[in-house]
Amino acid sequence: MAGRLLILAAAAVVVMPMAFVGPQVSSPSVPRVQRLAEPAGKPSKSSFSLTTFEDTEENSKSASIVFYFVLGLLFPLLGGFNLGILLAALGYGLSFGGIVGFAKKNETLKPYTSSIEDVGAAGVKAGGYALKAYNFAAEKVNGYL
Repeated sequence: MAGRLLILAAAAVVVMPMAFVGPQVSSPSVPRVQRLAEPAGKPSKSSFSLTTFEDTEENSKSASIVFYFVLGLLFPLLGGFNLGILLAALGYGLSFGGIVGFAKKNETLKPYTSSIEDVGAAGVKAGGYALKAYNFAAEKVNGYL
């Protein structure tokens, strides 16, 4: 039985490339269009560049969401994608004031409103630092290329 399975597997490997319809043409290492588009003798500048963002309050809030997501990814105990998404959603509510508005309306959470505002402000501050770090790295990468 094992011999038949081995023969069947070997036949499948041999027949598989012939099962697809179309010409089997191997592409050259550099496409012809690319060779014709580049000027001879001049090194081409890379078309890759990273966008930099203005250091505004709105961009700091958005960067704080990314900060919370990365914090959830790297959290040592329960870290992972799901915790990152959960913390990003919590960070969105903290950064844009949705949780503070909810706490002001809820009688049991009113005493904690100032603490929630402080946590939201700390997240926006961390997002501002993350934005500055990203812009610094983007400028260095763009200057290198």
